[in-house]
Amino acid sequence: MLPDQADTLLLRACLLDTEQAHESWNAWRALVGDPKVMLETESRGLKGMLPLIDAAFRRHGLPGPEGMGIYLKAATLREELRTRLIAEFLAGAIDALAQDQVPFTLLGGIVAAYTVYERPSQRHCHAIDLLVSEADRGRTASVLARAGFSPLAGSATEFRHTDGLALHLWPDVAVHPHHRAPDGGVALRAEPVDVAGRAVAGACATDRFLMALSRASSTPERRNLRWACDLRLTAPLVDWPLFLVETARRRMALPVALLCRHQAQSLDAAIPADVLTQLDALAAQAGPLDREAALAGALTGLRATRHAFAAPDVDVATRLAICRYVALPSAQCLAWSYGPAGGLKQAMQRLYRPASYVVSRTRRRLAS
Repeated sequence: MLPDQADTLLLRACLLDTEQAHESWNAWRALVGDPKVMLETESRGLKGMLPLIDAAFRRHGLPGPEGMGIYLKAATLREELRTRLIAEFLAGAIDALAQDQVPFTLLGGIVAAYTVYERPSQRHCHAIDLLVSEADRGRTASVLARAGFSPLAGSATEFRHTDGLALHLWPDVAVHPHHRAPDGGVALRAEPVDVAGRAVAGACATDRFLMALSRASSTPERRNLRWACDLRLTAPLVDWPLFLVETARRRMALPVALLCRHQAQSLDAAIPADVLTQLDALAAQAGPLDREAALAGALTGLRATRHAFAAPDVDVATRLAICRYVALPSAQCLAWSYGPAGGLKQAMQRLYRPASYVVSRTRRRLAS
């Protein structure tokens, strides 16, 4: 789940002071070669960080190849235009929800963009994330349709604007079902956020911190590194006693302890040492389902599983744990992935995952 050496150096170059930024930027360039070529050709979503890289590049006077400054400036201008369009689409959705009195709380990167970044355009956002209760979700589709958002086929929680912007409805700030607490008080803790001159109920800093950790530990979004920037910038605003209570209640301590320690040690995040100690203590109390949920999040996608098997620093015990997770997941783990099922359907689900892994490996070997 953790950023590798190159990613950590890039994050440090974007988020730390001038001296450390220069040192990290030069070390990153030594690893990746021409930064412009690397950023132009990468496929993990790092282009979303270009405006933040541009801000650090200009603030600290970072060295770069010819054309780097123009490339970053163009990306920043493009993101500024996107930010204005997203604010416009969000305003339409807010007006429609308000007209029908549908309660909601704004989540995710848009809240971070307007609260902890110097400029909203420094935080690339690819979707509008809203917390909407299950009771209100049924009437939300018709409301959002008036704002240009249509539901994706077979989904009651995923929408797409006519111009392509995604909108997601969430029951909680936690992404993985094992960590969710729909009555978690997120809406009660919401605070007003000024989004392009419009006051919106947004998740508080502590809940945003939890959601960024949840996405990093449970989704492929960890590869784009935006969550790491959100965490580093939000940390000074977190209510740490509340954070520890919510982490324990959601049984998230295993991945959260790992990610928070990386933030504190590698990015100088303002996470108190006693909080890290308490997170380690909570992680030590994790039960079998907590461990399986953490493993499920870390191995999101078969490619992640292959990478875990191939990693040189993975010991035999961990490889066996991965094998058990792939071949013999618990009934609850299957329900997380595929929903509740009877005996026959569950047996087919148990065969599907190892079969998918074998088929994928075979295709790769034949192709090579």
